[in-house]
Amino acid sequence: MREELSAQISALHYKAISIALDVAALNFRNALAAKFSPDQPRDSNGQWASGGGGVAPDGTTIDLAATTNPSYAANMLGYDRITFGIMIHSFKEFHGIPANGNLIWYPDGSTYYGGELLGNIHDFAP
Repeated sequence: MREELSAQISALHYKAISIALDVAALNFRNALAAKFSPDQPRDSNGQWASGGGGVAPDGTTIDLAATTNPSYAANMLGYDRITFGIMIHSFKEFHGIPANGNLIWYPDGSTYYGGELLGNIHDFAP
């Protein structure tokens, strides 16, 4: 009896994990579809210029969050990681931010440090 109950609990646990992974994959797929859709607004350089979201093909509204991860931010803002790294160093030097200071980037390029909006990282593009 105890072994049967344990097996049932394991099966339910496996099913719950499977459902959670399916939902996460769907959310990720929808976010990518919204971001890279040709219907999303672009600036004159062809870079994504959305204010922070979009609509996935299934009609789901996607709100894209800010990030402190430079690699994710580079991708989100349409830059390669090396170019974005140069932009970060220029931004920090211009604003007197220490090298280890954590910046927060939003999908429109707004850049915050210490809870204060300092400017737009796009202004530091080469």
